[in-house]
Amino acid sequence: MIPSSLRHTKRHLRRIGNKCLLPSHNVRSSRFIFHHDNGSTRFIARDATNNSSIIQHTISKRRRNYDAISGTSVQHCRNLSDVPPETTAENNGSSSQSTFEPRLLINESENLPDYYSSPLQVLTKRNIKGVQPMQCETLSINNDTWYTAAYETAKFGICQSGTFAEFTHKLNPTLANEQAMNLNDIIYYKTPYVAMEAAAARVIDSYSALKKRDYAAFRNDDSIICLRYCVEDPKAVGSGAKEELTSIKSSLEKFAWQLHAPVNFLENCFRKLFGSTIADCFHTQFRRMEDGATWCTGTFTDPITLETFHSGLVGKIDVEAKESSALKKISLDEAQVQIKDGKVYYPNEQLAKHAAAARAIDCYLFREGDDKVLKKYQLCLEEPYSEDTMGNNAKRDDYDKLLLQRQKMQKKNGRATTKKEGGKTFKSLLKSFSFQLNVPMNFLENCYRQVHGFTFPKDSFQIDRYTANDRLWFTATFSDPGTSEVFYSGLVAPIRAPQKEGVALSTPLGEAEVHIMDGKVYYAEEKFARHAAAARAIDNYLFREGSDELTKKCQLCLEDPYDDVAGRDLQQNDYEELLRQRGGGAASGETFDRWKLPGKSLSYELEGRLYKLHIPMQLLTNNRNFNGHGRKNPFRTEAITFEDVWHTATFTDPNTSEVFRAGIGRRLDVEKKQGAFLSPSLDEAENRVFDGKVYYRDSKLAKHAAAARAIDCYLYRDCGEFSPNQLCLEDPYEEGAAQEIDYDALATTRANISVLDKSHIATVEPQSQASRTESASKKMSMSFKSVAESSTFHFHVPVNFLEKCFRQVRGKMYPNESFQCDSIKANDRIWFTATFTDPDTSEVFYSGLVRTIDVEAKKGATLSTPLGEAEVHIMDGKVYYAEEKFARHAAAARAIDNYLFREGGDELTRRYQLCLEDPYDDVAGRDLQQNDYDELLRQRGGGAASGEESNVNHSEEDSYWKLHIPLAFLKTYLMEKFGTEFSTENLGQESIEIGMRTWHTATFKDPNTAEVFPSGLVGPIKADQRKGMVLSPTLNEAEVRILDGKVYYTQYRYAKHAAAARAIDCYFYRDEKANGKASKYRLCLEDPYEEGNTKEIDYNTLVASRDNAKLLDAVENMMPYLDESDEDFTLISRTYTDQPVRVDQKLSTLGRIAEIWAETPADTSARTSAKITSFSKASRDPTENILNWFKRVDHNPSNLEQAMAFSQLCNKTLLALAKENVEKVINLNKSDTECAEIQKEAKAILDKLLSISSQFASTNESVVNTETLNAYILCLSRVDVEESASAAEGLLKRMSEGKDNLPSPNTGTYNAVMKLWSLVDGEKGKDGVNDTFSHFQTAVVTGDDLIPNRDTFQILLAANSKEDNHFKYDLALASLERIKALSQDLCGETFIPGVDDYNAALKKTSTNCLADGDYQPPWFWHGQQYDGGFKAMDDGKKSEALDMEKWLDHAEEVGASPSEDMYFQVIKAWASTGSLEGLIGGDGAHGAEELAKKAVLRSEGAPNLKVFHPIIAAWSLCGEKLGPDRVKEWIDQISLLGMKPDLDLQVAYFVAVEKWQSKLIANLQGNNNDRIDCALVEESADGSSDGDIESLFKAAQNCTRYLKEITSDENRQDIADLDAFTSMLCYSIKAWSRASESAHLLPDGSSLLDTTQGVKEMANILKLIRTSNHIQNTVDVDEALVNAAGKVYTEFISQLCKLDSTRNENSDNNERCYFADRIADVESSLRSYEYHSRRLASDGKLLPESNDIRHNLYRETLRGCAGVKLSTDFGHMMRICTLIMDCLSWHHAQTREHGSSKEAEDVTDVYSDIAIISGTCVKNPYERMNVLRSIYDRASDFFPRKNPHHESSYARVDRAALLGSMRRSLGDSEMTDSFLSSFEEGKQGQRRRPRQRSR
Repeated sequence: MIPSSLRHTKRHLRRIGNKCLLPSHNVRSSRFIFHHDNGSTRFIARDATNNSSIIQHTISKRRRNYDAISGTSVQHCRNLSDVPPETTAENNGSSSQSTFEPRLLINESENLPDYYSSPLQVLTKRNIKGVQPMQCETLSINNDTWYTAAYETAKFGICQSGTFAEFTHKLNPTLANEQAMNLNDIIYYKTPYVAMEAAAARVIDSYSALKKRDYAAFRNDDSIICLRYCVEDPKAVGSGAKEELTSIKSSLEKFAWQLHAPVNFLENCFRKLFGSTIADCFHTQFRRMEDGATWCTGTFTDPITLETFHSGLVGKIDVEAKESSALKKISLDEAQVQIKDGKVYYPNEQLAKHAAAARAIDCYLFREGDDKVLKKYQLCLEEPYSEDTMGNNAKRDDYDKLLLQRQKMQKKNGRATTKKEGGKTFKSLLKSFSFQLNVPMNFLENCYRQVHGFTFPKDSFQIDRYTANDRLWFTATFSDPGTSEVFYSGLVAPIRAPQKEGVALSTPLGEAEVHIMDGKVYYAEEKFARHAAAARAIDNYLFREGSDELTKKCQLCLEDPYDDVAGRDLQQNDYEELLRQRGGGAASGETFDRWKLPGKSLSYELEGRLYKLHIPMQLLTNNRNFNGHGRKNPFRTEAITFEDVWHTATFTDPNTSEVFRAGIGRRLDVEKKQGAFLSPSLDEAENRVFDGKVYYRDSKLAKHAAAARAIDCYLYRDCGEFSPNQLCLEDPYEEGAAQEIDYDALATTRANISVLDKSHIATVEPQSQASRTESASKKMSMSFKSVAESSTFHFHVPVNFLEKCFRQVRGKMYPNESFQCDSIKANDRIWFTATFTDPDTSEVFYSGLVRTIDVEAKKGATLSTPLGEAEVHIMDGKVYYAEEKFARHAAAARAIDNYLFREGGDELTRRYQLCLEDPYDDVAGRDLQQNDYDELLRQRGGGAASGEESNVNHSEEDSYWKLHIPLAFLKTYLMEKFGTEFSTENLGQESIEIGMRTWHTATFKDPNTAEVFPSGLVGPIKADQRKGMVLSPTLNEAEVRILDGKVYYTQYRYAKHAAAARAIDCYFYRDEKANGKASKYRLCLEDPYEEGNTKEIDYNTLVASRDNAKLLDAVENMMPYLDESDEDFTLISRTYTDQPVRVDQKLSTLGRIAEIWAETPADTSARTSAKITSFSKASRDPTENILNWFKRVDHNPSNLEQAMAFSQLCNKTLLALAKENVEKVINLNKSDTECAEIQKEAKAILDKLLSISSQFASTNESVVNTETLNAYILCLSRVDVEESASAAEGLLKRMSEGKDNLPSPNTGTYNAVMKLWSLVDGEKGKDGVNDTFSHFQTAVVTGDDLIPNRDTFQILLAANSKEDNHFKYDLALASLERIKALSQDLCGETFIPGVDDYNAALKKTSTNCLADGDYQPPWFWHGQQYDGGFKAMDDGKKSEALDMEKWLDHAEEVGASPSEDMYFQVIKAWASTGSLEGLIGGDGAHGAEELAKKAVLRSEGAPNLKVFHPIIAAWSLCGEKLGPDRVKEWIDQISLLGMKPDLDLQVAYFVAVEKWQSKLIANLQGNNNDRIDCALVEESADGSSDGDIESLFKAAQNCTRYLKEITSDENRQDIADLDAFTSMLCYSIKAWSRASESAHLLPDGSSLLDTTQGVKEMANILKLIRTSNHIQNTVDVDEALVNAAGKVYTEFISQLCKLDSTRNENSDNNERCYFADRIADVESSLRSYEYHSRRLASDGKLLPESNDIRHNLYRETLRGCAGVKLSTDFGHMMRICTLIMDCLSWHHAQTREHGSSKEAEDVTDVYSDIAIISGTCVKNPYERMNVLRSIYDRASDFFPRKNPHHESSYARVDRAALLGSMRRSLGDSEMTDSFLSSFEEGKQGQRRRPRQRSR
């Protein structure tokens, strides 16, 4: 794989281009050739104007070197430098060569140099190692002499003269036409020269064929052909070679020294044995460990068998090494390792690859069968395996022993990772370079060079920053490149090393300012922090080479050094004391972590910090009395093998040497602190006791257990009494008074304690190959029955048997919390019962009544008291045991019975049944099952449990005791009376949520008559009881809620029993009627009834007899948010007129809820609907909420009273819809607008009301009144407002004429019609208002008891103050005088205009319209005229603005102080001019900004934000450079006025940046020739393109900075508008994208700014949406946040695609792809969005627009995949495609399960794109066909079906279009038609797609 440095090739070549002295510097058009070989990369660039010069650029693995070589023919290096791989390997990756050799791979269309016409000349130039000419042989025939020649080669043996082929005829016809003779397959020629040419040609052919085989890039590429001079086939490797190798074993005899570098050895073997290379067979995987360091594991894939070998744990390599063969830094057997998930990780990639090669070598040797050779040369500690095993036979837990074995080997050999034997050491260099200690980094670098032979990379030092006391402080870490150990900055003391001139820091390190925080040392300067980290590392390296006087004398830091990482973690430093030692006490103004001072007890340490008891080891080691000062680890562990490896530990007191062993954890009732507790805790962890020692599965838990034991003893000795917070079950003791522990007694108190004897110890031996194969196949067929047959003795300990089954059958262990215990007190004793929860299905199994277990027992595998003889107690149908462990075992026994039964009931199941209760199929079967425990106890033997007596004396015939469990009785009753059974299918269920609780009701359907009985209100049941045959609590005691005539219970099982009870009452009642014999049993409070004669039930009366039943007759009882204690009560309980809601009691409960919604203010509906979870999920849209509740109401009233109540509800609903209709924003691009939907719904409500009115037409009261029709008029659509106004006028006319029994109009009716006409633009709307008022005037005069009101006059004034919708001062003044006269005539009083009336004249009543459906802030409306730049002042608009100003002044003159609304109208008028003067003033205009300032001065308080909207919009949309700064200035000024700008306003800054960047890029592209001159706009200083690009990057940086301010901690509470916040993120991504795009638009294609940095910043913005979970809780915020993230991710990917497109258009090198570079971010975003989307989809919480967002994300991702051109990235692209198909399949399955209300979307383009991408990424045609078949199968879920019910409701795919894309993917292959024909309808119907599980 080409490293990432290749991606910057062009830039590097540009940088070195001037130094190469090329004839032309037009490097942009150069052609690039790449060749990757053995860790170094060579780039060759050919100048476009001169073919005689090249640049060779070499990059090594660790650093970059630039090399210019000129004078070499480009023709020599067109495709690759042809250095033999073996030469490169021997030179250890050297990247340069003194001579350049001709290539052996060619393209047949190229013109070759002349010397290729002579094979001999090519061979001479090649100078191939191991190729020697032989003496020519002669043959005389008829006095003619013939010659043949040969070459002796190391790889191919003897190569004799060949016969020239067609290729030679093209290059050299003379040579090819020489006479030749074939005698006994030996070719002879007339001259020795031609014979030598023919032999050389044979050699060239053979090496050429080998070359193509060696390189994976060319191996399968038919466009690259080998040189082929001769007709004969090229010779194979090893055919006749002198040094013939036949096996790995034979290679070892010659090259065993290469085992120190296993990759080199394996490469050599594959070349000599198979003639192939393994350069592309290694793969690595990185993982970040707990210490923060990155480790690596590797794999090697055999190129022939494709078998994979993982990195092994390399032990001792016991062969002599050559200096050139050994690894440079650290040998493989000395390297540090980590084991995770059964894989071996090494500190770097090189070691991981060598370890994988070592594992492969071991297995190859093992398979050759020579055990002696294997034993001598085995590299890894794991056992090798044969080829048919195909896997690693080392168990995961075996690595503990292997690591211990490796450590012993290393100690035996005396190896250390920081020095080499016999070489220089840190200590030896200290004597010569002690003066360098004054500059620790210099000394460390010098030591690394001389000790290790290399220096550490610069990134070994990492810096962290911290702000304190208004200053920036630095700390650093140094990572050892060999071991990855991390050293932190130390507290450096004054250094006493000798001084040397020029070798010192400006301020001595020991005198530098420091700051201590969280146990870390911070310095005032970054360089001091680096030197301090180097000093800490030096101290530890010196200490590990042996502590002596010299080491102590040269110690640099005040902290003590340590042996290893474990020692560092145990070490805690008292920095207060250390700072005093350093001199000067604490640093100025510093605060410290108060570390424990010596002499303080643990009791003192725990004061106020009891949470530390949950982490005993840290508590102990943090206390200076016990931490051993970091010199020695006080913990020691010991391992032993039972079934698996278990660990115990000891803690040794560093002061007294007292040893404490691991104890058994005890439950600790102390509050936990986040991040400071163990999981599982010590009391929950499984343990084993053997030989008086306690063992745990995890060595860490064992250490904590030892620390816990020590802490108990220390606390006991401190206080003299037992601590209430004792950590272990064992009692603490005084020093020297340790006692033996009776663990058998302790085991009775804990179910997870097992005391074992020596028979349990197992010796783990390596499995043979046969046993491994057998165990693997056996595991595949494992079941509970098979385990039972092989381990029957385990039945005596059911928990152990269950654990074994889970391990062998399911391959995993259930968690400890699967068992839960409960206890009761009875007869002065504590009894226990337990449950076991299946971790996969969540099914719960209760403790069963275990009988005598009749199977053979095994020593050590029994309980002290057999489970079948343990004391039991039956209570409430549950089985209780005298000890907790017996209860757990009984729950396990119950689970085992059911697992065995479900695998098939047979004789085996019955024989091994452990409990007396019958097993069942599922949870429903369990609920139906009731057990007679009196009878079961008698079967158990001995009657009732000890101390218990049955309280029922009953006969066998009497079954009425079952009435306490109605379902059980009903089952018996139906069987005995009708001979029928019922199943769970006869039970129905319904659930609602009331408040935070879910309530259930049920129905029982008679299996014979299909009659349905609902849940009843169960009262006291007077039947006799039997022990265990009573529900707990009883049905009479269960909580009940009654809603709309239905009875709801807290649990579904109670609801089912209540439905059965209701049925039983009716059956008894009907039997009584039939037989004339009264029944003495009654279960429900409701009266029974005859079949088909149901009655209304008055639950008000019935509820009074039950204390825990509640009738929800008031809405407040059902919806807790209506409680007055709730902060939202006052909001939801007020109407639009601020009057309290009057809930009509004649409506049903749902009707009352709908009434409240209709009267809820729109601004609170969104907040309140978050709490409406009782019946349905509330919507963010108030209109949708109103209609959802209204539609639930019964629309068929049965009497006039109900009809009038329903009419009132309709009125309120129509008024609510009308208010929403006025405020709706219309999207002109959508035909089905929201306003049209409101009109449609309003029409349906009116039609329903009219139909009801006709039913009660004979009554005096009218169901439809004038207010109803007024509300309907206001609901008419604002899309085609003229049509709506005409319709309203027609309705008004019908009302006036009394048609259709419609009520007469009132003032509100006329006002509504006039309001609609006022929305019509131009004179037509004005005429409509005046005509309607004329009719109104006539009605007033004719005595219809109508009087115009102020609303009437305001509409009239607004309409007549304008001419062609433009305000005119003269018209307004005249209209006002007319209104005064009309008021006197019609109302009898003079009209005195107020501020609202003057404001009405200025308003332009028009509908709100959006240009598109995207989010747009409210200020956006007022700035569209500025889009594209400032315009010239329009005289008409200027005149209108001046008239409006004059009107404002007039209002002020007459005493009507202008309101904010008036100033807003005038500001909007000036802004509507679109000119700079209209904005800032000038040319006779005051300007919007000046008027805004005037409005602020006249305002009594803080002005409304909308006053500033036109100004913000103008600067935001103008596209000028000054725009963003002016927007920011205004936002800051608004903040200073005491107003908090919301996100809608702040988004203006980002819009301003976008408009300005877009305009500047258009200038760079030459697409913008109409740049507007503006005196305020500043051009770049030099007018250069570089200056423009720099400005673009700076603007993007400002966006990011502003975003971080908005999301900072102090501003987080203000982020409530997700739409605005999402828009900011998208604008910021686009800002960086445009800045990056600009770098590609310069004429020379170069930029001083790094385009990659812009892409990186785009990725960083994604983190902001991932951390935005602090957004305030609003309705659907979780769903909305996920959708917002989806939009941001889509924008990010879209901009990556756009950048790639721009780069392709402006660059010749099109292989580089930003999308591929950021594939990790793309995939992370996709997976993050999908994870949260699935979580919400599972809960049914996804918003309707989620599918569109998700599919757009998929489409943009696939667009990016389609643009990737490097083959090394193709694997990533196919993985992304597979992920998208998995996601679609999951959502399809989810929708199929839960249904969908949204129409299926067409995703054909998604699958078509995937098919086309596979055609690019999958080169092998057979593999491509398999991939396409998989794509087709996945897409088939979405194909149309003949039966619509079988179609996917989630998405649809056009099958024909997909097949067309598949054809395009396959190309013109001859297999295309035959392949696609297999997908024809008929054939496809026969192909059954394998069933797949959705992920």
